[in-house]
This record gives sequence, C-alpha cells and structure tokens, in this order.
Amino acid sequence: MTGETLAAAASQASHTPLIRPNATREESRLARRLFALVAFAATSWHVPLEAQTLLVFDDKSAFLAATGATSATGPLPDIGVVADSGNPGGTAHVGSLTFSLAPGGNNLYIGAAGTGAAPDWYPETPGNDIAMGFENLAVRMPSPVFSLGFEIVEPDATLPAFGGTPVESTYKVTLFNGVTVVGEFVFNSVPNDVVAFIGVWSDTRFDRVNIVDVTESPFVDDDEYFGEFYTGAQPAPPTTTSLIIATGAPVPGASGTFTTFPQSPAVGSTIAAFLGMGSGGQAGVYARVIPPDPVIPPDPIIPVADLTTPIPGGTGLFTGFRQVAASGTVADFIASGSGQAGVYHCDVAGPTEPCREIASLSTAIPGGTGALTGFTDLAAAGSSIAFIGTGSGQAGIYGCETSGPVHPCHPIADLTTAIPGGTGAFSGFTQVATAGTSTSFIGTGAGQQGIYHCESAGPVQPCQPIADLTTGVPGGIGTFTSFDDLAARGTITSFVGTGTGQQGVYRCDSAAPVDPCQPIADLTTAIPGGTGTFTGFTSVSASLEHTAFLGFGDGGQAGIYLASALTKIVAVGDTLEGKVVSDLRFGRSGLEGSTVAFTASFTDASEGVFVVGVGRYSFEGFLAPVDNPPVLNQVQAGKAIPVRFSLGGDRGLAIFADGYPQSAPMTCDSTAVVDGIEQTVTAGASGLTYDAASDTYTYVWKTNKAWAKTCRQLILKLKDGTVHHANFTFR
Repeated sequence: MTGETLAAAASQASHTPLIRPNATREESRLARRLFALVAFAATSWHVPLEAQTLLVFDDKSAFLAATGATSATGPLPDIGVVADSGNPGGTAHVGSLTFSLAPGGNNLYIGAAGTGAAPDWYPETPGNDIAMGFENLAVRMPSPVFSLGFEIVEPDATLPAFGGTPVESTYKVTLFNGVTVVGEFVFNSVPNDVVAFIGVWSDTRFDRVNIVDVTESPFVDDDEYFGEFYTGAQPAPPTTTSLIIATGAPVPGASGTFTTFPQSPAVGSTIAAFLGMGSGGQAGVYARVIPPDPVIPPDPIIPVADLTTPIPGGTGLFTGFRQVAASGTVADFIASGSGQAGVYHCDVAGPTEPCREIASLSTAIPGGTGALTGFTDLAAAGSSIAFIGTGSGQAGIYGCETSGPVHPCHPIADLTTAIPGGTGAFSGFTQVATAGTSTSFIGTGAGQQGIYHCESAGPVQPCQPIADLTTGVPGGIGTFTSFDDLAARGTITSFVGTGTGQQGVYRCDSAAPVDPCQPIADLTTAIPGGTGTFTGFTSVSASLEHTAFLGFGDGGQAGIYLASALTKIVAVGDTLEGKVVSDLRFGRSGLEGSTVAFTASFTDASEGVFVVGVGRYSFEGFLAPVDNPPVLNQVQAGKAIPVRFSLGGDRGLAIFADGYPQSAPMTCDSTAVVDGIEQTVTAGASGLTYDAASDTYTYVWKTNKAWAKTCRQLILKLKDGTVHHANFTFR
C-alpha cells in the first residue's frame, strides 16, 4: 500500500506520511517504485549468487515436511507502528527474527495497535498481520539458516477500503549471508483473498532476506499482508546435472556414433528417453536409467527400438521415429514403417520383446468408422496413453490403457463432440497431454479455441473448459486470443496463452474452487539470471510440484525455467561439460517431479542430452567396505556393517526419507561377483553419522543372525526421492 493509504488508516498514530504534500498520487507511486527498483538493483543484482540450489514452495505442509522448519515468530504480536517517515530505521524483534524496512520501503506495522485500522489490518484472517506502505520488507535472523517461509495474503475482492487498487503483485526475494547474495527468486502467482504461503530452501546458509514488491504497474498501491514466519536449519539437497548421452558416443547395438538428438527428450521416474541418429544412418529410440547409478559397469544406453526392430503387430522393420514420451520404465513413441504408422509402448524393464502396438493404421477408430490413417501427437502418464488420431473425415483425442484388454482405446473427444462452454462441435485438435485419469487438449471450433480437461471417470459430460477465447488473461487485461503449448499432471494443466500484446505461461488447477488459473510468467516477468523481461514462451511441461518452460528474451536470451516460483535451470551461454550452450531443446515430456530433461547444442557443434535433478543429493556410490551392485557383499549374519557414502557436502543428518533405510529379501544370484566385507563394527543400534574431514556419511547397519544363508538388499531412499541399493549375502 502507498504511504497515502496506509497513513490514512494509521492517522491515529500521529505519524507523518512519507509523501510530499504537493505530490500527486501517481507521482508518489512512480517515484517510490523507481526508488525501490534502483535501490534493489544497487544492493543485489551485481553480486554473484552463492547457492547452487534454491527450492521454492507454495505449499506450507510440503515446506515444513521437507525442511524441518518451525515457527520463528509464533503468532504475530499487536505492536503497531515499527517504522515510518519519522523513524524509518525502526526495527521490531519478534521471536527469533528482526523486522525492518528494506530499501525503498516505507511504513512498517506489526499488528494494527494505535492505527485507524485497529483492531486488525485484515480481519478475514486470524491473528495480527504485517502491513506496509510499499511492501519492501527486511528480515534478519540471529544466526544463519537454510530455509525461510511465510504466510501472505493478496486481497482482491476482500481488499479493505484503505487498500488501494488491487493488482497481481510481483515480488523478488533475495537471500543474503552478510553482504553476499546467496540467491534470489521471483513469485507472482499468489492466490487472491486466501492465506497463501511462500517458502525457500537453500543449500547455502543465509542470515537476512529482503522481500521486495517489484510490480511494474501504475497501480502499485495495493495491499498485501504477511503472517507467521518459519525458519529451518537443515540444508537443501543440491541441484545436480547429469549427462545422459553425447554426440560421439557409440550407438548401442550398431556401428558408428551418435551424430544428433533431433527432438526434445522425455523423462519418467526411472528413465530418460530420447531420439538419436548415428553416423551409419542409424535412427532409434534410446533410454538410460536416471540418474545414472554408480554401478559396475555404469548403466548402459538401452536401445528401445531402432531401424533393425520388427514392428510389433505389423510387418517388416521400423523406418522412422518421432514424439517420444516416458513414464516409469516405459518409453512410448510414434513410429512408421513401410506403409505403416502407429503408437508403440516399450517397457525397458520388460522381457525379451518388451514393445507392443497400442494403435496403428489397422486399428478401428474408437467411436468412429473405419481405421485410423495417421497420428499427430502423443502423451503418456503411468499406464495411460493419449494421442491425436485421424481417419477419413475424422479426427479425435483417444485414450488407451496399456494395462487394458485387447482393445483398450476409447474416444475422449472427436469432431462430433460438443465444445464445452462453447457452441457447435470441435473442428480440430492440435495438442494433447494426459495425467492418467484425465486428459487435457487444445481444441478448435468455428471461431473458437481453448484448453479442455476431461476426466475419464467423470459424469455424463466429463469435459470442461480450462480456458478459452472468452477467458480473462490471469494477471493481464482482456481475454486470450490463442493457445500454443500445454502439459498436464494430476489436476494441473499448464499452457502458453496469448492475448492482445500479451503472452504468458499459466498453471490451472481444476480442483481449485476460486481463481483456478494463475500466471507463472508473462512478458512483464524479469528473466531469472538474465536481463530484462521475457519476450516469448514455448514448450511447457508440468509436474504436480512445478511447471517448466522454454523462455526467450532480448539479445538472443533463451533458457529453461522452473516454477512454482521462477528458477533458471539452464540458458544459452551457460557452460555444461566444459562447453558453451548455443541452443536448447525442451518439450512437454521434459519434466517429472523435480527432474528436468533437455538437449543442449554447443558452440563446437556437439550435442548432449542432460537431466537436472533440482534438489538432488550428489550420491556417487557406496564407499568401502561396501561394493556397489551388481556385486554381492558377503558378511556374517548378525554383524554391523558401516555403510559409507558421500553427498557432496554436509547435508545434515535428516537425509533419509521417512521409513528408510530398509532391507528386503532378494534372490541369491549364483552368477554374481561376490566380495567379502573387509570391515564390520561392534553390533549395536543402527545409526547415522557424518565426518566433515572425509566428507563421508556412515550408516551403521545392524544385521540379523536369522539372515544366515540368505541374500538381502539394503535400500536407502533419500529425502530428494532417489533410491540407492546395495546387495548382500549372509554366511
């Protein structure tokens, strides 16, 4: 809120508002906004960032569970004025935190005591609030922490009379350790009129945070209110980048080497799948387990299907491939043969012949007449596949259950389907995304276009519009004029939408009762790690936790960015594997959870397929005395085994997922290499320690005498979601 509006509400406190008496309202707003932006730039933009990982949360429960953070303030007290024009350096100590104005801020209140807003700045929420003029807030900790979260309310329909003009505000949060900038991020998709939450988790300590409103709008006098703050002392897992394959590597099962990876890769929970072409004329779909496990030998590149593969359900061999999707250990793709085309499903963990046909040119059109004549788009999630298929005078979105019967496909929408929320029937389809039990797609009709979401287990009319040409642009003006890319996961649909002079990435939750769509980034959003604002977007991907997209800026800027709050994953000009990135390929299947897969081209004309694990520990295998799979570690039952490993630094002791470590019986492999454990320790309770000198964790695993003459697998699941195994045979 501006000094004008806040001062009006706080007049009973008899503090002079920080506004020139003869200044107009717009002059005051714009002068303050300019000062805030200049001050912020002077204090942070020129400083290199220290943190390798910043994980941003908009779910309070998930933040607290992941970080172990606890309340640093408790319910806010009713102090009243803390800082204003008469005392701009005022501070307040609440719990373990100290609050003051950040550069460009004015008028800080904690609670409404002694103000015209008493007894409460925002009665719709329980307890007291932090209210400000320009919401530029500085928060200090008595000692460094790794995580900070806070409640925030952005009123719209519930904005108080003194609250100004409601706009969708954009905030930049900067983390400091002393004078060093640890990291920064932007958020601007806070739901209106409800208590929301923003949290950040770093792998680097910080002791001060500036939360600065950087909204670029003439209406910057709207109010947001802050609530309880939380901090935590457990470091975040780091972000790790793994090379899956590079040009010059041997093509598996053939002579020659890879020369290019022509399309964006796909990532599932277990594998990354990609299209590759080789120097000997090879082409195929290939996969690799992610992250590449430190086994002996390393996980190989798996040829899923290539030009030597017989077409499942057809005749002859494949002649071409396109559009790869991945889910779990499965790669799905569209492929062609001599006079043939189809959608195929291959489980890399399957038997000798893991591939099977889902639909082909001999498949009857579900709910239509005749057979399919072509396939134009594909998406997969779990055991569900969705594709756009065409027939004679027909086109539709079709869903297939790979675990289903002989004819598992059914129509989701076709040219006879009435347009939900529109008039007439669909006339075409351009993109499809599936989340398992639901499917989203871009559909067109006479003068109509939209994003539609269909529940396979829904009622008589299971499809609903997510956004169409009558939908207002979230955080913008007017309505959408077109839609380009989309992705889906669970109840989430993310897409690229365009309006008059506008474009952005939007995330919609079909389960949200109010304001289901929120902007992730638009043409007014600052480019994280870049300069200026975005100029365009494409290639969106979604998980339950995040939305990722390919964004562009002036001067040839291009990068892959991850939200709930914006974080740069990689951009043109960055260095990977000692090479400078010149181009990036990213697609709808490029995000799974917090794992991002992409193809990078380099200035030396080489290419590589990479996966980035956002918030993933750097686990490089078990250390002596334990050998990595497939070796069987031999030990006497009942002994305690020191299981050692490194995570690339001190990550605290709360590194295991709930319920882990575990062990489970396994079949003893008579062909496996057996290596005796060279060291055991005194049997006692299992426990975890960390040695800083050697950067080594030691988990003492207490085995059971009853395991004699059996084999077991030790399973370590870490809080980053990764799972690591070691195999044992007991004497």
